[in-house]
Amino acid sequence: MDSKPVIKVGVGNNCPYFCESTTDPGYIAEIIHKATANSPIEVQLILIPERRITDLLKKGIIDVSVLPSAEIRKDPNLFSLKARLGVHFLALANLEANESIQSFSELKGKKVVFSGGEHHHRVLEQRLKELNKSEQSFVISLTGKNSTKRQKKMLHKKRADFIVADFNVLSFYNIKDSDENMKLNILPSSIGGFTPLVLASRRTDDFIKNFGEAIASYVKDTRRNGELQSILEKYNVSDWKQFY
Repeated sequence: MDSKPVIKVGVGNNCPYFCESTTDPGYIAEIIHKATANSPIEVQLILIPERRITDLLKKGIIDVSVLPSAEIRKDPNLFSLKARLGVHFLALANLEANESIQSFSELKGKKVVFSGGEHHHRVLEQRLKELNKSEQSFVISLTGKNSTKRQKKMLHKKRADFIVADFNVLSFYNIKDSDENMKLNILPSSIGGFTPLVLASRRTDDFIKNFGEAIASYVKDTRRNGELQSILEKYNVSDWKQFY
C-alpha cells in the first residue's frame, strides 16, 4: 500500500495563528487540520523559531509555511499557494496605564523590543534610524517561545520602552492576560504595511498545489456558512476579507 504524501508545514509559536501551549491550537492550525481532515495527504506542523522559517523553507527542510506576501515577492524561489489566511501588520504597545500611544514618532530615543519576521525587522530598524537620525540600533529582537510574555516583562522591568509586534498577537495576549498591571496600550501601525498572510512554498509538486487549493476552498466555503467566523471569534481575530 502506498503511504500518504507528507507535507511539512513550518510554523512559529505565535498565538492566535499557531499555539503550542494552549487548549486551542490557533486559528490557522484549525483551518489546516479541518481542511485536510479527509485528504489523501498527511500534514505535519513543525514548530520553528519565526526568524528561521523563510531560510528553512528556501533550503527545502520544510515544504510549506505561512508568510507575509511581501516576504515572498522578494525571493524568486518562493511562490504563493494562493491561500490567504489573514492579514499581517505591526502595532506599537506600552504598559503606561494612563498614557495612550499617539504615533510612531513617540518611539524617538526609546528602546524598542521587537518580535517578528526578518522583513519587518529590517523595516523597523530603518525607520528608527531615520527617526533618530542615528545609525545606532534601538531594536532588541526576541524570538522563540512566549516572546510576547517576555516582551511585556521587559517593559515592566524598564528594560525597554515599547513593544513592536504583530497586531493580532498582541491583541490575543492582551485579552488573555488577567493581570491588569500587564495590560497593553496598543496602537495599530502601518510601519510595515498591511500584508496578506499566504501559504508559501518553493516546491511545485501537484500535491503541494492541491494542498493550497484545499485550504483556499475551505476558507471560501466556511466564510459563506459562518464556520470561519466561529473559529476566528475564539482568537479575537477579525476576518481579513475587509482588507482585500
